[in-house]
Amino acid sequence: MSSTTIDSEDGKKLLGEKLGTTKGNIDQRSKQEEYSKEFASTLGIQDVYTVKGYDKDFRIMTYLENDDGTSYPQFYDCLNGITVKNGADIFGKLNIKGNIIL
Repeated sequence: MSSTTIDSEDGKKLLGEKLGTTKGNIDQRSKQEEYSKEFASTLGIQDVYTVKGYDKDFRIMTYLENDDGTSYPQFYDCLNGITVKNGADIFGKLNIKGNIIL
């Protein structure tokens, strides 16, 4: 889970292609084989999306929208195999250029 936070409206703008829906099947009693099932999670049931501007192998997101109109975007980053050697890697791989708001 990424520590990146974003408000609901901006999160909605980043929704890409729907990849699937989490199963909400993991808890402290889960067996190891439960972890390898596609979309296994501890999140409950939420839709999973690509994030516009990012490679889906690096960053995906969930977007939970409640009946009352509140929503909760949450990002998940896969840092396995990502190497940062220079500034170009930071700005390119992390999609920072043009996306910083002060």
